[in-house]
Amino acid sequence: MVLEGFNNSSNSQAIKVNFDSFCKSITLNSSNLEAKCNNIGVSIDLNKCFSNTNGKLVYASNGAYSKSCNSCSIKESLNPDKTKNYSLTCKCFDVKGGLKSSEINLNDFLYFNNKLECDDVVKLSNTALNINTSELEENCQNVNIKNGNTFTATCSNKGIEFNLNKCIGNFNGELALAENGNFGASCKNCEISLKNKVIMLSCSCADITNRFKTIESAINKFINFSGNTISCANQKSSILNVSTDKLPYNKNLSAAENFMILCKNVQIENNNKLIAFCGLNNIQVELNLNNCFSNIDGVLKVANNGFFAKTCKNCLIKYDIEDQYLLNCSCQKMNQIQWNNTFISLRERIIINENKNVLECSTNVKLPEDNLKEMCIKS
Repeated sequence: MVLEGFNNSSNSQAIKVNFDSFCKSITLNSSNLEAKCNNIGVSIDLNKCFSNTNGKLVYASNGAYSKSCNSCSIKESLNPDKTKNYSLTCKCFDVKGGLKSSEINLNDFLYFNNKLECDDVVKLSNTALNINTSELEENCQNVNIKNGNTFTATCSNKGIEFNLNKCIGNFNGELALAENGNFGASCKNCEISLKNKVIMLSCSCADITNRFKTIESAINKFINFSGNTISCANQKSSILNVSTDKLPYNKNLSAAENFMILCKNVQIENNNKLIAFCGLNNIQVELNLNNCFSNIDGVLKVANNGFFAKTCKNCLIKYDIEDQYLLNCSCQKMNQIQWNNTFISLRERIIINENKNVLECSTNVKLPEDNLKEMCIKS
């Protein structure tokens, strides 16, 4: 992971987060991680970076995870783009005294800046955005959060409570505007704070691999104050103009790999419209999957202009054990009585067209999983 050009509040210079690119020979000695970064021998006590929360490793400054975790090691794996990924794995005690296996991605939290340092990279990259105050900040004081999801405040001298689950979802470890998103089901340790007079919401949210990441965002992205009431922000206002915003593209990857690696928060609307957020700028793009798939006797198949959604319902995006996107629907069989639960892999099917700056479908690719009656789905 390489994130450039964001500002840390304690350091006005841009930090290049390059642990996975420039560090090798990673070893763990007690809680000390030792490595060679740019051929420099460096180390860091991971107690400065991680904590144990009820048997889960999470990022926390000076969290002292090793007091309640043991059997820790460094796990090395390959990302889809063939770069190396490093994780800390431990067995950690939960509140009942039981031991749970836990894993946290070091690439998200460690960076080399002449020495090894740690911070929540996701949090740093998001707080870098220029944010402005809104009517919410101008009219509301004594802001707080209770029960993990209820925003409380005194607005225009009136006490107000509002359930944020109505407006915010957790999409792969990031907060996003979503009607009835129910972020509280997979986020914890949520807090409200003020930064430069802007009300900020920070939470620790699970991603698709059940790792928790701390994410922080201006709450006025999700809720409005108008007419003495709080309501969800207009979702349309968050859609960026694809014609002017350039989609990310890595020429070392295929068009399909660019979609799988660089796009996240992938979701389905109205059974057929795929929505994804791509790159560090979270450029929102859409694709009508009716152009890509058909329903053949209750089974999703690749087809140009197949209009699968006419006879399929309850469509969702899920993930296989390799974190590849899958389309999952309940599709009507030819007898028009029975319905079949069916999956199809989006791997190699959804691509970024660099020249047109849009998502497209590729319908001439045959994949080994197309012949499987069942797919290995993450729970």
